[in-house]
Amino acid sequence: MRRELALAGVALTLLGALVYAPQVAHGGFYWDDWANAANVRFTGEPGLFGALDQATERPVFGYRPVLTTMLVLEYEAIGTHRHLAVALALLYSITTAWALFLLLRTLGIRAREAIVPAALLLVFPWCDSTRMWNTASFDTVAVTLYLLGLTLAVRALRSGSRALTAASLALYLLAAWTYEIVAIGVLAAVAIYLLVAPRRVALRRFALDVVVVGIALAVVAAGTTRTPLALGEQVKHAGTIASQAFSLLARALVPIGDVPGIVAVALMALALVLGRSRRRLVAAGLGALGVIAGYVLFVPAARYYEPLAPGTTNRMNVLAAVGFVVLVCALVRMAVGARFAAVLLAAIFAGYVVQVRSDQTGWRESARVQSQILGAVRATLPRPPHGATIYTFDAPGFVAPGIPAFSLPFDLRAAVKLQYGDESLRAFPIRGFDVIDCEATTLHPVGGTYGPVHGAAYGQAWFVSVPRRRAFRVVSRAQCEALRARLGA
Repeated sequence: MRRELALAGVALTLLGALVYAPQVAHGGFYWDDWANAANVRFTGEPGLFGALDQATERPVFGYRPVLTTMLVLEYEAIGTHRHLAVALALLYSITTAWALFLLLRTLGIRAREAIVPAALLLVFPWCDSTRMWNTASFDTVAVTLYLLGLTLAVRALRSGSRALTAASLALYLLAAWTYEIVAIGVLAAVAIYLLVAPRRVALRRFALDVVVVGIALAVVAAGTTRTPLALGEQVKHAGTIASQAFSLLARALVPIGDVPGIVAVALMALALVLGRSRRRLVAAGLGALGVIAGYVLFVPAARYYEPLAPGTTNRMNVLAAVGFVVLVCALVRMAVGARFAAVLLAAIFAGYVVQVRSDQTGWRESARVQSQILGAVRATLPRPPHGATIYTFDAPGFVAPGIPAFSLPFDLRAAVKLQYGDESLRAFPIRGFDVIDCEATTLHPVGGTYGPVHGAAYGQAWFVSVPRRRAFRVVSRAQCEALRARLGA
C-alpha cells in the first residue's frame, strides 16, 4: 500500500501542476493575503514570537486558533512571495485529495477506484478559490486534518489501538480549530464507524467524538464575533442551500452550463433504480451525508453563503466537495456498467478541468489589476510622507463575479504598507459606489463599511487616479470638492 500511496501522491501532484500552472505563475495575493503578510511584517516585537503574540490579539484567534497560528508561521516563512503563496495553496489541495485517497484505500476501496474521486476533488470547480487564494487554502488544510483523523479512527477501531484513537481525536480538534465546519463531519463519521466496527464499539468511539466536537464548538461560540441569523432567516437560508446543493450536484454530474437541480433528482432516481450493488448504495449514502455535513454550519451564517456563489464565496463548498465527488462516482457507477462508467467519469473530469482553467482567468486578471494599482501609486508617490493616507480612483474593485482586486478597506492598506515598508501609511480603494465626504478640516469615504475612521486631515490625504497615473495632494475643502467631481466620487 505504501507504493500505491506514493504513486497516488506523484500522480496528484503532476495533475495539480498541469492544471494550475498558469495560476501559480501569474496569480498573486488576494484580500486577506495582504493583511496576513502585513501582520507578520509589522509587529510590536520583532521576529516569529512577536508575530505569534500579536496574532493572539486578532479576533479570529478566539475561534480559529490553529488557523491563526498556521497563517503566522506560513507568512513568516514566505513573506511577500506571492507565487510561492499560490503554490502552497495548490500543495494543500493536493494533500487533501491524497488524504481522501488514503481514507478510501483504508476502507477497502480498490486503488483504481479510489484515485478517481481524489482526482475529481483536486479539480472540483465549485471550491476552486481554495486553490487560487492562499488564505482560503487553509480551509483545505482543515479538511485534510479531518480526513487523516478519520483514517486513523478507522484504523484504531480495527486494531483497538489507544494511541491511534488519541491521535485521531487530536487531528479532529486541530481541524475544527482551523475551520469549524468540519466539526459536523466529525459527528457524521459515526456512519463509517458502524461499517467497520461492532455497533457498541462504534458508538463508544462516537461518544469520544462528541466530547471533542463539544470542546471545539464551545471555543468557537465563545470566541466568535459573528452574529447568527434569526430563526426565520435560518429556515430560508437552509432552503436556499438545499436547493442550490441539488443544482450543484446536477452540474457536478453534467458539467456543461447551468444544469437545474431537477436533473440531479432524476439522475439519482435513475441510479437507484438501475443500481444493484449494496456497496455503491452505501457509497452514495456516505457521499450525500458528507454533502449535508459540509453545509450544516452555514445555515445560521450570513445569507451570501450559497453553494453556487462564484469566486471567493465558493470556499464554503470545501468540505461538501468531498461528499459531492464520492456521490458523483457512486451514482455514475450505479447507473452504468464499469466500462461506460470509466468513460463518463473521464468526461466529467474533463468538464471540471475546463471550468477550473476558465476560472483561473479571473484570478490572474485580479493579480494584474492589483499590480497596475500598486504601480500607479508607486509611480506617482515614490516617497509618500510618513502618515499619509492614499485614496485610489478609477480602478475596478472586482474583475469577475466574486473575484476581487482591491475592494475592501484592509487589502489596499496592507499592500501599500508592504510596498513602502512603512506601517504608518494607509490606503483605501474608492470603488464605483463610494463617495468622498469633504468636511471642514477632514475628508473621508462613504460607502460600504467606509466611515470617518477611514478619513484623513487635509494635507495628509492624496488622491491617485490609477489610469491617468496622477496624484493630487488634497490640502483644502475646496480642492477636495473639485477633485471629487473631477474623479467621479
